[in-house]
Amino acid sequence: MNDTWHDKLSQWFFQCDHADLDGHLSLLVDGILLVAVIAIAAVAYYVTRTLFVGVTTRLV
Repeated sequence: MNDTWHDKLSQWFFQCDHADLDGHLSLLVDGILLVAVIAIAAVAYYVTRTLFVGVTTRLV
């Protein structure tokens, strides 16, 4: 078994490999991955911006 994120999510949600899913479930897993990446990027941006603004305002 290939332990990719697709397969891990597919095993977790549907108890089968990603390659064995039909098209709609495969797209659902891909969508979950996309939303997770966007959410992590948004949180990272917010934290970085908050830290940068906080440090900058203290120095200026």
